[in-house]
Amino acid sequence: MKLLFDHNLSFKLPKRLSAIFPGSISASAAGLNTATDLQVWEYAKENDFVLVTQDADFIDWNRLFGIPPKILWIRFGNQPVDFAEQRFLLHENAIKSFEKDEEIEILEIN
Repeated sequence: MKLLFDHNLSFKLPKRLSAIFPGSISASAAGLNTATDLQVWEYAKENDFVLVTQDADFIDWNRLFGIPPKILWIRFGNQPVDFAEQRFLLHENAIKSFEKDEEIEILEIN
């Protein structure tokens, strides 16, 4: 499972989580430094990523257009990278199950 971390999340998270989510990258590492949200959405869709974001706009697009990409919606606010990493580790099984479940399009992590 590959995760694409939106601009609003630390670029450090993909590396810290690479053992459990190999192939994950930040938007900046994907060359999307100045990309619009729609461009980030399209990149995730075209490259088979689950999009990780705190931005509700992506949730709205998901409700309008469906999947792909699936959305992992981060709801714990701006926190230090250590805190965010621990939340991902705590929810590892749910996140991995989410990718395989064709019925679920959005997973909230709080």
